[in-house]
Amino acid sequence: MTLGEGNDAPPESPHRPTSVWSVVLRGIAILVAVTLTGGSVTAYLRYRHDWQAIKRINVSQDLVASRRPAAAHRALNILLIGSDTRSGVNGKIGGQQGISGARSDTVMVLHIVPAARRIVVLRADHSHPHQ
Repeated sequence: MTLGEGNDAPPESPHRPTSVWSVVLRGIAILVAVTLTGGSVTAYLRYRHDWQAIKRINVSQDLVASRRPAAAHRALNILLIGSDTRSGVNGKIGGQQGISGARSDTVMVLHIVPAARRIVVLRADHSHPHQ
């Protein structure tokens, strides 16, 4: 057989014809992938912008050991924990249903320096959120 003789029809494609739904689903998948990628890149660039905008201060000179105060002779640190229950009068204030046991509501650290005749109290109150 020579060129141009016989059957001039193009050979059949080995692929099945694509349906409209197949094309739509592929388009949606590409759109979702592009949107997720674009959103991720945008979020990363925003994060980097905010990170670079933070003002930094070099405090390494403040961390030199010679600047620390002298160690207090016989100083004592005491941890105080206040607890709260929902029994008795406290139950009338906050309710008792579904609440059992005790929990800490106040934490304090007492730093006692006998030589300086000084007491320092550091208090963290859990009842009032800090803003």
